[in-house]
Amino acid sequence: MRDLDKSKDELKKGAERMARMMAEREQRFRRVFDEGPLGMALVGKDYRFLQVNNKLCEIVGYTETELTQLGFPDITHPEDLGKDIELAEQVFRGDLPSYQIEKRYIAKGQDIVWIHLTASVIRDEQGEPMYGLAMIEDITERKRSEEVLRKYESMVSASRDLMVFVDTTYTYRAVNAAYCEAHRKTREEILGHSVASVLGQEIFETTLKANLDRCLAGEQMNFEFWWDSPALGRRYVDARYDPFYEADGSVSGVLVDVRDNTDQKQAEEALREARRMKAIGQIALTVRHHVNNALTTILLSSQRLASEGSLLTQDHREMVQEISKAARRIAQDLEKIRNLKTAPVTTYATGEEMVDLAAATTK
Repeated sequence: MRDLDKSKDELKKGAERMARMMAEREQRFRRVFDEGPLGMALVGKDYRFLQVNNKLCEIVGYTETELTQLGFPDITHPEDLGKDIELAEQVFRGDLPSYQIEKRYIAKGQDIVWIHLTASVIRDEQGEPMYGLAMIEDITERKRSEEVLRKYESMVSASRDLMVFVDTTYTYRAVNAAYCEAHRKTREEILGHSVASVLGQEIFETTLKANLDRCLAGEQMNFEFWWDSPALGRRYVDARYDPFYEADGSVSGVLVDVRDNTDQKQAEEALREARRMKAIGQIALTVRHHVNNALTTILLSSQRLASEGSLLTQDHREMVQEISKAARRIAQDLEKIRNLKTAPVTTYATGEEMVDLAAATTK
């Protein structure tokens, strides 16, 4: 009897422990169900909502009372409903332990809400399905961002500018054909890879990272630099970085547009050179005029001295002759500068002209 009583006590205590454990488990589940960050629902075998939490009500805009009068087919987009029911049936039959799907809800205000659904079944002790458990994550903003990126890629695919989208981890998420061609890489070699791995750690650390960080902080960046393209050679480019804003105002990445301005840069440098050569030519003509006047005086004076030969010593006569020869050589060289007025001239689109000094001084 004593052993029997002891066994009864142990069974009673065991049952009490089991009851406490079940109560604690139920309490934990209820806390997760009610307070968790995901929308959650218990769904009957007829697909009607049995219980829903506040987060799910927030996602679809219905009250708890309204939702428990509906089933998930009532709020699922018609284009997504067939696949969802097919998977739900397989889970209830036991063909699948669970499933995940991205689909659209139609919220109370008729707005489209994208969700990621994870569904499973809770069974009784005999293994029979009692109800389904649905965990719902609102992914609408992610889907909107993906759609924006798709439109961005479509828009820039035909552009000759080098265009990419880089996320907050400095990883390529979108890239156009021109960018791939300039780097001699395929899309697969760029998308999903870091900027440092594609362009090199050194240029990333010394040049790009600081500008990307400033842009990710909300600042628009614009800068120009010479760049050695693997496919195009040395090019002068204009890089523009624009922050990509999400609906909530956060910056989720950087839109990069790199334009090849090499032809414009070379034209500007040629124009500066034309102006410089024009100034040199004007100075040369002015100097020629002044020097020519001085040489005329020297030649006249040397001729006058030569005519007074009887008054000069032999050394002085020879000195006068050397002065005359030197003056004539200088005059001949100055005559070449006169040719600047008829030398070949290159005229640029801006109207600036550059004289060919080499041709002018060899006539």
